[in-house]
Amino acid sequence: MPDFTISRYHGDTLVLPVALTDSSDVAVSLVDAIINFKMGSLTQSSSGYSISRSDAAGTFIITISAAAMEALTEDKYTLEVEVTYSSGIKETLFVGRLVLKEDVIV
Repeated sequence: MPDFTISRYHGDTLVLPVALTDSSDVAVSLVDAIINFKMGSLTQSSSGYSISRSDAAGTFIITISAAAMEALTEDKYTLEVEVTYSSGIKETLFVGRLVLKEDVIV
């Protein structure tokens, strides 16, 4: 079962901001961490995917371009983000569901 469901219009850019903090609200360092992403056939090596990172602040933003979102053919997708920290600890940050709605303006 997904942790959350989001809806976006087909062909619109998808932006997923993520901020990691510990139980004391201190940023979790992402220095030398590997962040993996998958949604359908899209992965971190796909065209149209980008990630901007602020490793010391424990934040990153995943962006899927409008063109990549337009190329998606299903109405629903499961997405997952996983991080492997420099210590070797591997953690699934979240699993979500993306529901695509048809645009009125095309």
